[in-house]
Amino acid sequence: MLQPAEKTPLYSGVKLNAFACQCVRMCVFSLARVDALPVVQLRIRGGNNKSEGRVEVNYRGEWGTICDDSWDMNDAIVVCRQLGYRLAIRKSSRAEFGPGEGPIWLDNVLCSGNEQTLAQCYHNGWGDHNCLHSEDAGVVCTSEPMKHIHNYV
Repeated sequence: MLQPAEKTPLYSGVKLNAFACQCVRMCVFSLARVDALPVVQLRIRGGNNKSEGRVEVNYRGEWGTICDDSWDMNDAIVVCRQLGYRLAIRKSSRAEFGPGEGPIWLDNVLCSGNEQTLAQCYHNGWGDHNCLHSEDAGVVCTSEPMKHIHNYV
């Protein structure tokens, strides 16, 4: 768990104190400021089809990956939803779909599963990580798309 002396993480662009970090999975915050969220694009690569693979994020014009620290089904649900798929079948870790290239943009992503985009989830901050590409996160989504596709954070 994060200690007060460590870097202060971000939740939707707002710095959290130590208490907020401890309850981020359980609490509902009114801190989200949609106007403060960066616009980034998601894609999945390296799978056997277009609905599975390593999750990649385009942030400020550069594609990078997400570290698998704290990566779980709630995160996969949000990624699949954002990419326009109806359901997440499973999450993947340890670069199951091959290691990515470029920056590792996100680490310690914590979604509740109800967010519409990954940018609404807690994370350490853009580019703040302690990972290697051997820890890249991935997803397996259903191949059945939703009616409306939203792949922007």
